[in-house]
Amino acid sequence: KTGLIFPKGDADALTLQTLRLYASPELRAEIGKNARDYCEESCSEEVIYRENIKLYEYALTKSKKELGQ
Repeated sequence: KTGLIFPKGDADALTLQTLRLYASPELRAEIGKNARDYCEESCSEEVIYRENIKLYEYALTKSKKELGQ
């Protein structure tokens, strides 16, 4: 869990989630750690590089097929 969810446009729900975070140092620490772990695993330079290469390869393959090559 890397965050708290509330309905779009629901200021009361946002307020409740904010107060929940304010009242719980443990929850803040857990969410913060989980978010950091997610970013380190999913958003590193190496991961972004690999995903971009996959995207370029897909685009090239699709373009070649469309051109009949």
